[in-house]
Amino acid sequence: MKSYREISLCQPDSGKGCSVCCGLFNFKDISRASLTSYLSRPMPSLSATEEDRNGLAWMHRNDIRDVTSHICPYQGFLSEGKPGCRIHPAVCGNDNRDQSLFGKTICDRFLCPAHKLLDIREKQYLKTYIRDWYCYAIAIVDPGTFSYIVTVMEKFSDRIKSNGEMASLFLEKALLIHGEYLLSIEKPVFYYSVPEYISHRDTFWIGAETERGHQERGDIHHFSMNFFT
Repeated sequence: MKSYREISLCQPDSGKGCSVCCGLFNFKDISRASLTSYLSRPMPSLSATEEDRNGLAWMHRNDIRDVTSHICPYQGFLSEGKPGCRIHPAVCGNDNRDQSLFGKTICDRFLCPAHKLLDIREKQYLKTYIRDWYCYAIAIVDPGTFSYIVTVMEKFSDRIKSNGEMASLFLEKALLIHGEYLLSIEKPVFYYSVPEYISHRDTFWIGAETERGHQERGDIHHFSMNFFT
């Protein structure tokens, strides 16, 4: 049985953070450039109208994967390469999260499926070796694929035990390969509960018994052989 409460994945360290549960990957264009642009925009005023607060998220509904799912306008870069909540008390001194749709209570209590689906070993890999916020977000969005990539990497454990840099480079590159697959899919790729994730993951995860799944597994294994040999 996997244990998930011991390690929090929300803001793992000072160098990276996550705002996936704020709806970041609900845009159709989930490229690094597009999401960087969104996270870098000025934060809407807490006194702004609902339309102004949602800004880009709702003005361009055709650019959204699931129009019934919220994209919080208060997410953004807390520092360089560190997405998060800009109205969290740890960030701004006051707890203004009730100004958002989700509110303080939901934000405090929610844990994404990655917390439950990744075991302690996988979480340690994620927190230790994934340095880039975009790669980190891909792993959070699709924890099943991250688990698969870890399994591939561990076949070469003798190469990485004394070389953390090699582990980082491999995991991040493999996640970027998967990110290209996610970008090619218009359906939702992030789900808020484990049952939802498991029910829908065959449309995007690497383990799917589909032509796309087989192709991506082949790409990851080909990359691993080239990388470690």
